[in-house]
Amino acid sequence: MSLEIKDVRQRETLKALTSFLRKAHSFKPEKYLDLGCGDGSFTLEVADVLNAQEVYGVDIEVLDEAERKGIKTYMVDLNTDRLPFADGEFDVVSAFEVVEHLWNTDNMISEAYRVLKTKGLFVLTTPNLASWVNRLLLLFGYLPYHYGCSLKYGFEKRPLQSAYGPCEHMRLYTFKTLKKHLEFYGFRMVYSTSYSMGYVTSNPIVNAFNKLFCIRKTLGAGIFFAAVKE
Repeated sequence: MSLEIKDVRQRETLKALTSFLRKAHSFKPEKYLDLGCGDGSFTLEVADVLNAQEVYGVDIEVLDEAERKGIKTYMVDLNTDRLPFADGEFDVVSAFEVVEHLWNTDNMISEAYRVLKTKGLFVLTTPNLASWVNRLLLLFGYLPYHYGCSLKYGFEKRPLQSAYGPCEHMRLYTFKTLKKHLEFYGFRMVYSTSYSMGYVTSNPIVNAFNKLFCIRKTLGAGIFFAAVKE
């Protein structure tokens, strides 16, 4: 099933997930749900790493491609909709770079908690507002990466940014704030790390600084959290 992952973020996310699973030796999920599954390609990569037996996905867009790949799909608006699943149905729920696109993050987090089994795993990734790059950008008067002021236009090209335009991100987190948000809904964080994104790996000088600063995970470009339902 393994596909070639060319996207830096996805490749690094799989590395972080694999690293966590090595420490969770007894974790053997059967039912896996991906929130924001898109065409299902990355969902299947994650399912392969998890060795999940049943794979489900939800998204707000047309899900024909994901269905053709064998994923059981449902159209859901994560801002407002209740997930079409029973309480405690899944062993694993994931949301890979989805939460930053939502204006109502509470709905997604609370619904993920509801459909997970007790001790079930919630895996979540999102850009880090407090990354070392963003701290430098703010210091020199630029907006952080992954943040914009318009859904129609891009008003600012940051240093070393190859392209820019409107940004659809609504909510950005730091490590500390995301941990508090998950804990508020009953999750307990069991693993966290940072992961790389394209803008900190495409330039060799920036990539070198990124490796240095990311020794401290809270300065990394992306946040990877694994939390369990208490």
